[in-house]
Amino acid sequence: MAESGVDIAGQESTRLTAYLMEWADLVVTVCGHADEHRPGADPPQAKVRSAEEGAGFRAARDEIRDRVAALVERLEG
Repeated sequence: MAESGVDIAGQESTRLTAYLMEWADLVVTVCGHADEHRPGADPPQAKVRSAEEGAGFRAARDEIRDRVAALVERLEG
């Protein structure tokens, strides 16, 4: 993420609660269920040891970015 200009060093996963669901207008989540039913590719489940493994994470990152941007565009349009 840092190589794309996004600092997530201090970020942690947040459990989705009933309160958050009531508060939010829209929720975009990546979770175990999403892992099982994802429409896109999944990066390797191991630490990145090579450029090829890193490419999988970059592709997943870029796909998520593109899907969220398309969703925002649809919602604003």
